[in-house]
Amino acid sequence: MSKKSWLIICSPDRLRVGSVEASGALEDIVFPAEQSAEALGELFTQKLREIGYREQSTIVAVDSHMCLAATMPHSGKRSARNHQSMSFALEEFLPLPAEEATCDFVVFNNDALGVAIEVNTVKPILDALEKAAVKISSITPLAVLTLQQLAPAENRRHKHIIAWEDNRQFEWFLLKEGQPALWKTFPATEDALTREIKMLHVGQPPADVDGITLVNPNDSIMFAAKEVAEEIPVTTRTENIQKITLTAASDILQGKKTQWIELCRDQLGEYDPYRALKSRFHLFAVAVICLFICMAAATWIRADRYADLANEYKKQQEVAFHDVFPEKRAPGRISVRLESELKKISGLTGATGAMPQLSSATLLLREVIAPLPQDMRYRIIEVDLSGDQVSINAEVRHYGDDDKLVRALRDAGFEVEPPSTEQIGSKGFSTVINATRISPEKTPKGKKAK
Repeated sequence: MSKKSWLIICSPDRLRVGSVEASGALEDIVFPAEQSAEALGELFTQKLREIGYREQSTIVAVDSHMCLAATMPHSGKRSARNHQSMSFALEEFLPLPAEEATCDFVVFNNDALGVAIEVNTVKPILDALEKAAVKISSITPLAVLTLQQLAPAENRRHKHIIAWEDNRQFEWFLLKEGQPALWKTFPATEDALTREIKMLHVGQPPADVDGITLVNPNDSIMFAAKEVAEEIPVTTRTENIQKITLTAASDILQGKKTQWIELCRDQLGEYDPYRALKSRFHLFAVAVICLFICMAAATWIRADRYADLANEYKKQQEVAFHDVFPEKRAPGRISVRLESELKKISGLTGATGAMPQLSSATLLLREVIAPLPQDMRYRIIEVDLSGDQVSINAEVRHYGDDDKLVRALRDAGFEVEPPSTEQIGSKGFSTVINATRISPEKTPKGKKAK
């Protein structure tokens, strides 16, 4: 099952939400004006869950009422690459300070179409969508998104007009080289349409515009357009605007197209494709911190346990010391005193010796395993450790391999008894090797106990 992608059409008082794979009507989420981002976030979370949204990739298409557009000249494409300077240059053509807007451009050789959006208008809605865990991949004007699917695929040598009605207003675009060079919106009336067409004759030679395409016009609109267009040919197209928009959104989310206008930048740039995962990153960070706290607590508890054991053993030593030397007070370091007494006794008897050392099973196991040969195949079934005594139950493939194990242990400083070996069918031989670790003082000269 493929993962869904979503389109959210953003207006000042409502959202229209739908999956780009669906062909049904978009769902409306109406919200009161001037509501806090927290309240909007709770509302969006509830409504989006009911619709079926599950934190999938989303394009936010901003309604034309929230956008401002202007065509502006520039000194060349090289200077047009400086987005900040272009933003301040656009300020001269729009009633909006550059500091309060986020904008993007479609750049041509000598001019550019700039589209801006007021940050304070759209940011509370985007903040609420973020609180609802919406994964916004792109923010773009709705009309420009629709145009990307409506515009002819091939580049045109001449300029071309394409227009359609949406929400009782005309979206009017002048295409140049297959991209929008001018964008206007005006009421969807015959008078407004004829006025714009007449402006084409006043502002530039008619031959510079090779045609006007009206999408889904009614008969009266079509008649009025042809009446004033004169030499400019007027054609019509019948399209499902909603389906066209959803297809464009799907193509962008799948990487088939790049949006002409991207407003997910500057002050709105925090809405990156991965910000919906921030809450999970926070949970992961909390989990890691909790893990370290648990590890520190476990270490502290273990250290405390070792301290208790040490105190218990010290008390046992003191009791044992009083049993041996009832008239003497237990010293601070009993082991040092016992070593001193042992040396006195050894001096009287002529014997030599040292305090018996505790044997570590882990260290002994390492001394047993480390010297075993690496260039032959064998299987260790069981290793039994008792003090300095070692019993190894192993399986070898060939007769005589048990002697290699014995020699390796002897070279490592073990006293090894002859192995007990028996054949186990055609699989090899089973052997039991008993060995004793030799203390350093008992090690023969020329050999070193490892």
